[in-house]
Amino acid sequence: MSIFDEKSNHKSSDYRSRNYSGNWVSHFINEYVDSLQTLGLQKTQSEFFKYKDEHLPRNLYKFFPPTIYSLLSLQNQTIFLSTPQNFNDPFDSYVCVETETYAKLYLLRELKRNNRITATETPSSISSKEYWEINNSWSKEDETNGRVIYSNRRSTFMTIYSIFENKNKDFKEYADRLLYKGRVECQRKIKNIRSLQFRISCFSDFKDDDELLQNSTMWSHYADNHRGFCIKYSIDFENLDDKELIVSGLFPVKYTSVVPKISSKELLKLEFEEGKLKLNKSVIKTTLKTLTTKSRFWKYENEWRLILSEQSSLAFPKNTIKFFNIEAIFLGCRIEKNLRNEIIKFGASEGISVFQTTQSNEKFNLHSQYEDITKLKTDEFYEKLDCIDKIEDLEFKNHLRDKLYTYFNP
Repeated sequence: MSIFDEKSNHKSSDYRSRNYSGNWVSHFINEYVDSLQTLGLQKTQSEFFKYKDEHLPRNLYKFFPPTIYSLLSLQNQTIFLSTPQNFNDPFDSYVCVETETYAKLYLLRELKRNNRITATETPSSISSKEYWEINNSWSKEDETNGRVIYSNRRSTFMTIYSIFENKNKDFKEYADRLLYKGRVECQRKIKNIRSLQFRISCFSDFKDDDELLQNSTMWSHYADNHRGFCIKYSIDFENLDDKELIVSGLFPVKYTSVVPKISSKELLKLEFEEGKLKLNKSVIKTTLKTLTTKSRFWKYENEWRLILSEQSSLAFPKNTIKFFNIEAIFLGCRIEKNLRNEIIKFGASEGISVFQTTQSNEKFNLHSQYEDITKLKTDEFYEKLDCIDKIEDLEFKNHLRDKLYTYFNP
């Protein structure tokens, strides 16, 4: 059965089904990470790559700026895998945590470890009742979609302030140091997680070529103001190298106003080993989901991503990897002549259709026209003929004309 057949092989309650109404990506990531812990990377990829069959688009589009690297990528039929730190959006793949909640939990943990919790209130400790009040106080982590879930609870700041107001100076200073250390440790841990190396290549999922031609914003942002080009890839497993790795790493991006966050409780559990934070499954899952989540203001990109771990990307030279077959190439309406000609020649040699986009005279839209090597030769012929016609020496002019006609019509 084709991966694009309308009938599903799974029940609608199964996230592998095209008819699943929930967030299938979240379920895939959860099970994928669990499997990594038990089966390892290779077996997990072999098992899970087919779980996406019914969710894959027919085509993916990728924009390229007009650089020599873009041309080489086209000619080698590879894609470059970049790090999120180089993306144009600083919040892209930006793992977040609520620092004050972490500091609160760190404070309570250290007070408990150092026997500063007593049955009754004292000037140099907190009571079990006060411990419960701080632990039960609400902070920003208790907000859900901008809505505060706290009923009659006081904020963490007000609770700590009111309790510590009645403590002696030494205890106040001690507690303040703990809160400060908690914030510092939180930032150190989150910075360590943000520095994790993933390699990513970005694509757009347009429903057809017309949608590509309508999205002038993408042409402006990622094809250098229409001076670059866009490749249309066919999602076909035939002759695809590393298909299990690629399909396992392909995800659609979710656009939302809610920032993905790591739970303070989960982050508190993590410890450093030889300067590197040892991650648990929960944090790994959240981190992967962060890589597939962007602000809703980027929704016009209709983005899919190929995400590879640092471990997987090491197998590919210069962070490039062979991708799906190229179905067509669209040239920006401002593309320079030399680049245009090189791409048309490449398309002719590989049997790939090349289309030149032009601006519409009627609306904010692009049109496309098929380009082939015959037309390219014709254009070159007339350009050279125009130059020859400007020569004043009639005998020399006729000589060059004869050579030109012989060259183009052997």
